Amino acid sequence: MKFLKILYFYFVIFLDRIWSKPAIPVLLYHSISEDQSRLAVSPKNFKRQIAYLASKGYECIDPLRLKLALEKKVLPKKKILITFDDGFRDNYLVVYPILKKYNFFATIFLATNFIGKKASFAKNLIDQKRPMLNREEIEKMSQAGFFFANHFGSHLPLTELNKDQITTEYHQAKDFIQSFPGRNFLFNVIAYPKNRNNSSIINQLDHLGVQLAFAGRGEVISKNSQILDLPRIEIFNTDSLLKLRAKLTPYYRNFKKNYDF
Repeated sequence: MKFLKILYFYFVIFLDRIWSKPAIPVLLYHSISEDQSRLAVSPKNFKRQIAYLASKGYECIDPLRLKLALEKKVLPKKKILITFDDGFRDNYLVVYPILKKYNFFATIFLATNFIGKKASFAKNLIDQKRPMLNREEIEKMSQAGFFFANHFGSHLPLTELNKDQITTEYHQAKDFIQSFPGRNFLFNVIAYPKNRNNSSIINQLDHLGVQLAFAGRGEVISKNSQILDLPRIEIFNTDSLLKLRAKLTPYYRNFKKNYDF
C-alpha cells in the first residue's frame, strides 16, 4: 500500500507538470510544536516544507490579493496562501521566525474570545493547555507583514448556532480585530470554526458583509472557487514532503475522492 501511495503522489505531480492548471493552494495549519496533538506539525517538518516552497519559487499572497485575483478570474502562478487557525502562541514563537527567514508571511484566523488566555475551546486536553497569542505579539507580527482575520468569538461550529448567535459571534471577533491599527486586520475575512458550514450560513455571512470565507476540503483554489466557501489544504505532521508536493496540485483531491490516498 505504501508503494501505491508513493506512485500516486508521483502520478499527480507528473500530471500537474504536463497539464498545469491555474490554481492557488491555501495551506491550513494550527500549531507548530513537538507535542503529539493532531493539530501540531513539528518545527522540523514545518521548516522543511517552507524551505521547499521557497526553493520552488513560491511567494505568499494575502487574502486581499487573492480576492482581487478571483474577481478578475486570473490566478497568478507560484502564489500560495499560508493560514493558521485559532491563534496559538507558538505561531509567534516558532512560526514567525521561520517564515520571516524565507520572506514569507501567514494569515492567522483568531478565535478572539481566547486571545491572551489558554485554548480552553479545544477538544483534546493537550490542546486546551496551549497558550494563545496576546495583543503585543499580534501587533508585532502585523508590523512584519502577517495578516489577522476572523475565526469568530467562541470557536463554536457555526452549524451548531442559530442566526442570532452567528451574528453575535461574528461581531465579537470583528470588534476585537478592529481594535488594532493598520491594514493587516481583516474582520470581514473569515475561516469557519472546524471548517463547518452550509448554504444557510453562507447566505447569512454574505448579508453580514463577509468578503472571503475559508473552509477545508483539501482542494486548491481555482478561478471558479466560491468566495464564501474557499477550500484549504490541511497539513499534518505525518505528511511527507512528497505528499505535500502532491497536495499542491489540482489533481490530488480529484483522484483522492475515488482512491483512499
